[in-house]
Amino acid sequence: MKTLHRANRILGLILVLTMLIGCGNSSGAASSSAAYHMAEPASPAEGAMDYEIATEEAFFTEDTVVEEAYDSSTSTDMTAEEVIPGDRKLIKTVYIDAETSNLYRFDLHLSQKVASLGGYLENVHKTTGSVRNQNPYDYMEDGRILTEEEIEERSRWSNADYVIRIPVGNLDGFVDDIDNSANITSQNSNVNDVTLNYVDMQSRKEALKTEQTRLLELMENAESIEDIITIEGRLTEVRYELESTESKLRVLDNQIDYSTIHLSVRQVNRYTRVETPKSVGERIAEGFMDSLEDVIHGIREFGIWLVIHLPYLFVFFIVLFLAIRFLVFLIRRSKDTPEKMEKRRRKREEKERKKEERRLRKQQAKTVKEETENHEPKN
Repeated sequence: MKTLHRANRILGLILVLTMLIGCGNSSGAASSSAAYHMAEPASPAEGAMDYEIATEEAFFTEDTVVEEAYDSSTSTDMTAEEVIPGDRKLIKTVYIDAETSNLYRFDLHLSQKVASLGGYLENVHKTTGSVRNQNPYDYMEDGRILTEEEIEERSRWSNADYVIRIPVGNLDGFVDDIDNSANITSQNSNVNDVTLNYVDMQSRKEALKTEQTRLLELMENAESIEDIITIEGRLTEVRYELESTESKLRVLDNQIDYSTIHLSVRQVNRYTRVETPKSVGERIAEGFMDSLEDVIHGIREFGIWLVIHLPYLFVFFIVLFLAIRFLVFLIRRSKDTPEKMEKRRRKREEKERKKEERRLRKQQAKTVKEETENHEPKN
């Protein structure tokens, strides 16, 4: 009977400790005090009474925790500053789209800058170009023809996506450096305040530690195998929850201490101009120059394309010519009638007859000339 009452007391204690997790250090202290009184030696009658009281307190505490959690999630009066004044937990994320004229050199500069600021590249994805597929127009920069080394550098990569982690104190300086070394076309920043969540996890961690300490104390005073098994089961759950909470806190600490920059860079020949208010004359002049540059670029590209594809064009035109002749022949054949065919036959015969007559006349003239030369007196 004593063993049964002792087991009941321990079960009631574990239930109370479980319900008090997340109520903060003050709630943890109150639960520890109640657990201490429950763990004292008692008679069987007192043990049964303690178990009933502990059960009622457990249900009361659970309702209280649920109500407090609901109030904290719906109340608009509670702010992060009231929880931890002057120590807000902020996760900063920046999204940047940029352009560069030489992605290979920019990548080298970026790697060195990130290392110098104490950050690291979390993820890098690059798209490789090739000299064969490189736009010949990109072989010029500011009217200057690029060297072979510069062309090779340009052809290595055409686009790159980076996920960069930078200490939060160096974030602004890093963004300024990107703006100086490339042309930023788009930038978006996001700040996520996780102070309340962080404080809740810290409180839960402390409550779990308090419960773990109390369970270890109960383990030392346990007198039966049933008590030990019950305490060990709950102790395993508490340790698992404690490790999970600590792991989540470490992840939050990393996200808070290191800002995340999502950087997308593409290699271009000309930077995208920032649109600013302009007069009518400036817009006309700028539009005309853009159109003229596009026309020159188009003519150059067409000439290059024409020279490259001359063998294909030669074969194409020959095949096209033969196909047209064959189609014409088929069309004429389809329109032929017996009368037209007879007429063409007579024309061919007449042409052949005239041709034969001309040949005979030429032969007769030649014969007459030879006879005349033979009958002439010789001097």
